[in-house]
Order: sequence, then C-alpha cells, then structure tokens
Amino acid sequence: MKRILLLSILFFSMLSARAQEANALLLHLKGADPVLYLFDEKPVIRFSNTDVLFQTKDDLFTYPATEVARITSAYCDPKSLLTGDADQNGEVTLRDIVLLIDKLNGKSTITIHQTNADTNRNGKIDKDDLVRTLRVINKRQAK
Repeated sequence: MKRILLLSILFFSMLSARAQEANALLLHLKGADPVLYLFDEKPVIRFSNTDVLFQTKDDLFTYPATEVARITSAYCDPKSLLTGDADQNGEVTLRDIVLLIDKLNGKSTITIHQTNADTNRNGKIDKDDLVRTLRVINKRQAK
C-alpha cells in the first residue's frame, strides 16, 4: 500500500510539473499496447486492492491492478485522434473495418493505430470496437 501511495504522489507531482502540456494519460498495460486517455480535466486516480480507477465527473475507467505496468502523462493533439480510423489516414472508411476484422481474426499483417481503433478505450481491440466503427461510418453516411 505504501508503494501505491508513493507512486500516486510521484505521478501527481509529475503531472503538476507538466500541467501546461499534459492533457492525456498513457496507461501502459502488461503485454499490451499503451492505452491513451485524453481528458478535458485532471482525472482522479484511485487504487484499491484489486483495481486502478480513473475518474472524471463524466467518466470512470477501471483496470485490474495486476495488468497495469505504469502510468505516464502525455500531450496529445485532440485533432490527431479520429475514433475508428485504424489506418490513421484521416478518415473512417471500410478499409478500417477490414483492418479490424483482420486483427480480430489474427490475420492482420498491418500495424493499426491502437488509440484510434480502440473506440471504447478498454485497452484491446475487440468486437465492440468493430461495431462502434461501423456506427461512425453509418452516422457519416446518414448525413
């Protein structure tokens, strides 16, 4: 518990020192790509015996503590993120859907943009991300 308290103090001091440039957290998971969380406000980070919790007034994200390797602050240009744009070409198209399907079926030979492709921000590419990306395309075509 002392270790967790010390880590959170160090993290908050690091975040405070970089407050003018940091607007995101990078959650480094063991055995997975980092997950980027872009926040409009500073999140409250809490630790329980089993979980790490990130909370703002609108959102709550929970990860098993055993899966979290480290947490760092970062700057991310919000304009560079496009939810569903797995190939990061600046638009969400059927190509992004194909890339997600290939990734889910273990056939992907192309590196996809994890942050854009992980539409629900759970740290992994799954069927939910595919459905959400299809919705992005549907909304665009409906306009």
